[in-house]
Amino acid sequence: MEIETDKRIENTKETEQKEFLDTTIGKIVDAGLDFAISTFVPDLIEKPVSNLKDKLLSWDFNKEKETISSGALEQTKKSEENSGKEVDIGNVVANLKDFLKEEKTINSFSKIIDAAIKELVDKDKISSNVSKMVKEGKNAVVEKIKEKIDHELDGQIVYVEELKEQTEKWKNYYQEKDIKNMKAVSKKIDSLMKDIMPIDTILTEAKQIQNLQQLIENNNNQFDLSSTQLELAKMLA
Repeated sequence: MEIETDKRIENTKETEQKEFLDTTIGKIVDAGLDFAISTFVPDLIEKPVSNLKDKLLSWDFNKEKETISSGALEQTKKSEENSGKEVDIGNVVANLKDFLKEEKTINSFSKIIDAAIKELVDKDKISSNVSKMVKEGKNAVVEKIKEKIDHELDGQIVYVEELKEQTEKWKNYYQEKDIKNMKAVSKKIDSLMKDIMPIDTILTEAKQIQNLQQLIENNNNQFDLSSTQLELAKMLA
């Protein structure tokens, strides 16, 4: 039973990390395509083509995106395993950057952009001459993709540092039994957790705080919780 529970927890964690990486990779692809369209066919932006970019990115790019996402997930796992008990977000970010910027991965990003531009040509949204221009200007598109990789992943370091600051604030307010400020900080913690890569050792304390905050609020903002309730807050994190 315990083994099955551990497997379910591990599967849930992997699913959450995969979803996070899928979203991040989607933002990176979006930035590359946005740059290509605005640079080489700026007039297209002015035409009534609402949701065109979203439609392009929802078409047959799953294979390349899955290749990038699966590789990024494996890289994240390795970073966690090599870090031991305390995962260094800086190390995770550095390793992910290396993977996403290596030639094989950049080629996958490039194929996605090429496929999107081809769809535009096939639907007569742009001419084949423009498609040729995009290919010739691919280096600029690749640089934009790399820039977006840095932006998205460097943001993780900022978010984690901010999370640490907010958890310390919450603990201080908890000692003072200042429920009003605890609630305010708890909301900030909740918001930050949604933007941070799901890595257990980074989020565990924040999850415990959220659980404890909820228990106190459910107890009419009273702090006289039982030892069982306090233990439960830790177990559910």
